[in-house]
Amino acid sequence: MNQETNVQEKEARVRQPWTAQRVGDILLNNALLIIMAIAVVYIAIKNPNFIKPASLINILSQTAAYLPAALGIGGCIVLTGTDISAGRCVGLTACVAASLLQMSGYANKMFKDLDTMPLIVVLLAVMAIGAVVGLVNGFFVAKFKLHPFIVTLSTQLIVFGTVLMYLMIGGNNGQTLSGLDQSYTKFITGTLFSVDGVAIPKYVLYSIILTAIMWVVWNKTKFGKNMFAAGSAAQSRRENFRRPHSGNGHHGGRRPRLAASSSRSGVLRRAFRWPATPVFQTRCRYAERRGHTQFRGTDESGY
Repeated sequence: MNQETNVQEKEARVRQPWTAQRVGDILLNNALLIIMAIAVVYIAIKNPNFIKPASLINILSQTAAYLPAALGIGGCIVLTGTDISAGRCVGLTACVAASLLQMSGYANKMFKDLDTMPLIVVLLAVMAIGAVVGLVNGFFVAKFKLHPFIVTLSTQLIVFGTVLMYLMIGGNNGQTLSGLDQSYTKFITGTLFSVDGVAIPKYVLYSIILTAIMWVVWNKTKFGKNMFAAGSAAQSRRENFRRPHSGNGHHGGRRPRLAASSSRSGVLRRAFRWPATPVFQTRCRYAERRGHTQFRGTDESGY
């Protein structure tokens, strides 16, 4: 089915002329990449230090720090949802990990009678905490059909309050947690290797490994394919059946005010072309059966 659909899409694209509309669709679907490329070129011209190793490694390190949370939110987006509580959840797990990994002899230790716990135990504990928060979000979205934005907004506030209460434990009085054990700091911020004397921290490697794992999960496992299928099916139903159809597949002569450009696209744009094109119809049918959602906009066909 996948190969048959791809062949049909390629044949439909070949038949479509290169019009101003099609070129505009390509620019729209790749707008983010184009803007980023223009910004990089402009900044590099205005400030040549931007493209030096120290600056690039700094950008890489900052990006890698947010990547684990972004991967988790990406899974929600594939399912046509979102998770705005992820940042607070990261803060909660970070506070718990830091409190359990403070040095034994540290004066302001939160739990003074507790020795520094093994790193692997702490990592498993905070992963379990994050999983519980995700379980709560998923339960209310799936069971009660609540919108993910509303559910995760509520969870965000609850988790933030939990963080504030947790930091008051043991006479900490909301102070910043410090005095972390060397085993933890070396494991996270230790030097992986250096480029031109600039150290690349180890957590960059961990982010790359997590990205590879999630790519395998999303693309090579039944679970990941079911995620894309579920997201595509929901989205295609909203897009292809938003307006009433006549028996011949047309929309009864009605022109939609706003329709999504493709069952694979998460980008809404204005489209006034009815009846639906063969590519659009093929993708909607395929999405209902299997799913083929992407993380970018539509392809060069514009549908």
